[in-house]
Amino acid sequence: MILHGYWRSTTSYRVRIALNLKQCSYEQRTHDL
Repeated sequence: MILHGYWRSTTSYRVRIALNLKQCSYEQRTHDL
């Protein structure tokens, strides 16, 4: 799974927490908005 996000985004932060709690692997790609 590829997670696209912005480093200051609270939404992507919450998604990362949920994925880590469920122990799902993902690749993070950050974008400068």
